[in-house]
Amino acid sequence: MDTFQPKDVTTQAKAIASQHPPIAQSSTFLASTVRVLDPAGIPVVDARRVKCLGTNTINYGDLEGAIDVSAVGHLVEPGQLRAIAHVLRGNLAKDMNGRRSISVREMLLYEAN
Repeated sequence: MDTFQPKDVTTQAKAIASQHPPIAQSSTFLASTVRVLDPAGIPVVDARRVKCLGTNTINYGDLEGAIDVSAVGHLVEPGQLRAIAHVLRGNLAKDMNGRRSISVREMLLYEAN
């Protein structure tokens, strides 16, 4: 922008960039990794023992620690978090027919059946 008017400075920017050596990056930088949820990681607990605090935290019974989902900005209603907590409790605690990974969509479809 030059006095609130767009101005093409691509050539100047490339000239400045060519004066500096490229920054070396690790070959694993931003490498795609598959996250696999381990069903053994969530113990079987009574459904009445699942507690949610607003849209931020899931507690499973008397277990130490909690799942903090405060970074998930898409949850706007406590019922959404309760649904997620019950799906996780019910489906990840099961073996899911021997499968080691499952998507949230598959968990929800499995719960419906």
